[in-house]
Amino acid sequence: MTTVVLTIGSAAVTRDARAQDDAPAAGDTIVPPRLLAPVQAVYPDGAEGDAFVVVAVTVAPDGSVQSARVIEGLEPFASRAVEAVGPARFVPATRGGAPIAVTVRFRIDFAKPAAPVPAAPPPEREPEPALEPVPSPPVAAPDAPGEVLVRGGKGAVGAPITDSYGRTEVRQMPGAFGDPFRAIEVAPGLTPVVSGLPYFYVRGAPPGNVGYFFDGVRVPYLFHFGLGPSVIQPALIARTDLYKGGYPAAFGRFAGGVVDSAAAPPADRAHGEGVLRVIDAGGLVEAPFANGRGSALAGGRYSYTSALFSLLDSKTSLDYRDYQARIAYALTDRDVVSLLVFGA
Repeated sequence: MTTVVLTIGSAAVTRDARAQDDAPAAGDTIVPPRLLAPVQAVYPDGAEGDAFVVVAVTVAPDGSVQSARVIEGLEPFASRAVEAVGPARFVPATRGGAPIAVTVRFRIDFAKPAAPVPAAPPPEREPEPALEPVPSPPVAAPDAPGEVLVRGGKGAVGAPITDSYGRTEVRQMPGAFGDPFRAIEVAPGLTPVVSGLPYFYVRGAPPGNVGYFFDGVRVPYLFHFGLGPSVIQPALIARTDLYKGGYPAAFGRFAGGVVDSAAAPPADRAHGEGVLRVIDAGGLVEAPFANGRGSALAGGRYSYTSALFSLLDSKTSLDYRDYQARIAYALTDRDVVSLLVFGA
């Protein structure tokens, strides 16, 4: 299986007024993050009318904004909203008292400012003769009821993310093997076909009716044979969202749920990681070029189960391999073109 994706888009997003915390991934209590200061977004120059933008913001364990992406909203409001959310600071979310990364939603409303009305000059008045002040008895203020104005926003129409798993959280989750796609096993409403196999019934729908997507591209065969891992390197995945029902129409038609993973954004510094296990080995490296405007990534994994089986039976062969590659280049401060190739 080989899939090639070419995307040309904008690397900017928006501002917000309220957040929705993730559901607990395990039995521990999750305390949602808390915004330290209001987020202010500037109305775009040349825009017309009122608008709103919904942004999914990933809050890191240190309270900073790790990533932000537009869920709903159009330009030029979307870019202004992302610029406003980027420097926001939070009291981080915690699970069992320990800081964790979570994804929350913000809705940012834009209202076109009214044009200032020039003040009319005061009319000239002739001076009045001075009068002696006459004291007047005090008048009690009427008991008028106080007026309180409460404004709120209605949630965006669409499917909420039932569960969302960040990269840091998945690495610390027992039984997930560091694989974001395997982490969904702990979510309520999912039942594996056989214990240990990464094929699930979602709300009673069989595995064939569950959709798997990577950066919006459907992956028809997500897992290697048997107990093998997913065909996407965990280091390339920034977040995994699980929709148990009522998912967005862009994903197509499935009787069960939808699992969608977002790719990690291009890095501005060289880095890499490797994994060595009993059944396979893999690694991923990424390095910037062109003074940081571009980034190149390459990764892969190979299973040597064939050599292990040959020790028992020379006629038996079972192995797997996968590969990933990505090249991204920033054309401007907002526009990025990228080429992503992955296969197994």
